[in-house]
Amino acid sequence: MIGLAGVAVAVGVGATLVVGEFAGEVGHIAIPPDDSATAPDDEEAVDVLVMGSDSREQPGDFLHGSRSDVMMLAHIPPPDHGPVRVMSIYRDLWVELPGRGAHKINAATAFGGPELAVRAVEDLVDTHIDHTVLLDFAGFREITDAIGGVDLDNPREFDARGHHFDDGPIHVDGEDALTFVRERYEFDGGDFTRVDNQQLFLRALLDEVFSREIVTNPVRLSALLRDAGQYLWLDDGLTLPRMVSLASRVVDTGLGDVEYFAVPVAGVGTSDDGQSIVLPDVAGLGELRAAFDREDFEDYLAGH
Repeated sequence: MIGLAGVAVAVGVGATLVVGEFAGEVGHIAIPPDDSATAPDDEEAVDVLVMGSDSREQPGDFLHGSRSDVMMLAHIPPPDHGPVRVMSIYRDLWVELPGRGAHKINAATAFGGPELAVRAVEDLVDTHIDHTVLLDFAGFREITDAIGGVDLDNPREFDARGHHFDDGPIHVDGEDALTFVRERYEFDGGDFTRVDNQQLFLRALLDEVFSREIVTNPVRLSALLRDAGQYLWLDDGLTLPRMVSLASRVVDTGLGDVEYFAVPVAGVGTSDDGQSIVLPDVAGLGELRAAFDREDFEDYLAGH
């Protein structure tokens, strides 16, 4: 496993080779910080919101009116303070959007772009989001192909969009990956199963990226950014050195220890205007907010 020292050496040697390309390959978004927020230092937890969209149009269309299809919040603790936690947020979760009233949470990007989505998630879990990553679904395809595919253990056999997925160990290339994270109609669990598959794929993707030392190899990192850059947007504070610093925390924690869970819900229902929605678990959300406030998720996850 690569330690912090190895990451630091790689950054010191290679950052000057990559940082210029990095700045030009990916898109950047300006999300004003809320008035109470302060930038975390190296000894504080960092919360990163990852959003993806199946816009099916031009890269970046979901920045300008399309809805987000994937929302994951990664909680990266300070060194030696427990594992990384990744929480999925169901796209149809019924919430109060700041200034917009009650809507599905994935409507936030349609109404107010990434900034409104960030504020909505901050309200949901009552914590500050430090960084934001936006990925067009086509980026899944490009990233997966760029690293030579991903191996994962598929819990259910299914067919979707001309692709067949056996149960058990499978290897997926870019087009397979795109279908795997998109599909929900083939499952009785609908979006709940899709979220399970997205978490499964993310876990496998991270294993591949970190095990192949891509984040510490300037040449390989630069190549990955060239392949996927047109589908990727980062907040202005998420610079290359910052990305590698956060990646080193994940590596030192241990990829096998990353814990995945989903926002607590109370089932499905129908809104007053006839939409099919996912209902939040109000009591569970209170417990989740307390866990974020304490930066201690063990009791919460044990009870959920």
